[in-house]
Amino acid sequence: MWQVKEPPNFLMESFLSGRRNFIQSIALLSVLVPTTKSNAETFAGKRNIGGSEWSLALPPDWKIVKKLDSTVRIRSETVLIAQEEGLNAEIKINKVPLGMDAIGNFSPEDQLVLSSYFTNERGNSKSQSVVLKAMQSSLESQVASPKSALKSFTMLAEQSKEYRDELGHRYVMYGYIGDKCVGPLDYDGYCEDGYSKRKSVAVVTVALELQARTSQERRLMELGELERREIEVLWICCLTAPEKKFIGSVGKLLEDIVGSFEIISVQK
Repeated sequence: MWQVKEPPNFLMESFLSGRRNFIQSIALLSVLVPTTKSNAETFAGKRNIGGSEWSLALPPDWKIVKKLDSTVRIRSETVLIAQEEGLNAEIKINKVPLGMDAIGNFSPEDQLVLSSYFTNERGNSKSQSVVLKAMQSSLESQVASPKSALKSFTMLAEQSKEYRDELGHRYVMYGYIGDKCVGPLDYDGYCEDGYSKRKSVAVVTVALELQARTSQERRLMELGELERREIEVLWICCLTAPEKKFIGSVGKLLEDIVGSFEIISVQK
């Protein structure tokens, strides 16, 4: 099997320059740099996976466990689960309609903050700290749950940043270190296998989606033949791995995978 070689300087500079260049760099490196399947620094053969609603650049060594290209009825869904066994890493993309579906993890006040920040022009004047506070409150509610795999966490201030896609839609990245149960919890919520420290890097955004009950209703709304009904949907793309894996070029690659996440539905 081919061994990973140090890429030329000009390619590395392109790779580190940003989330857009990250995608381009992987495509170029797939031709120039041979890789080994046992090494997480796998650049070759990047897959730009997704569907009509979302997109993510994912290296080939990641196994897709679950993937939904789109959903008709807007409800809480996990649209992607992918894993990299060598890194003991997992990435998930969840979509949650704001309102009653989100009330278990986000208070009405936090939902209003998220809605205003991402979908309201007046939210442009607000600091990303309001989003981070809402996400921290959500994590605290998870820790408080007796059947949560997350025992405790610490937010990583240096991990937070805001960015926009080409059409100006906002995203906020954040990170935290958490003590998570190694295996599944038992029926009573007890962690038999003990806890381990895992780092999570996530991207959150909110987008408007058509509130159609069927594909036919969606088509008629898009054609203007049926009244458009829209609902705000919270999207969270989160990658978790052992804390020690987030170092050097491997850690940078993991962060760039999360940063490649985009919502396509808001761009139509």
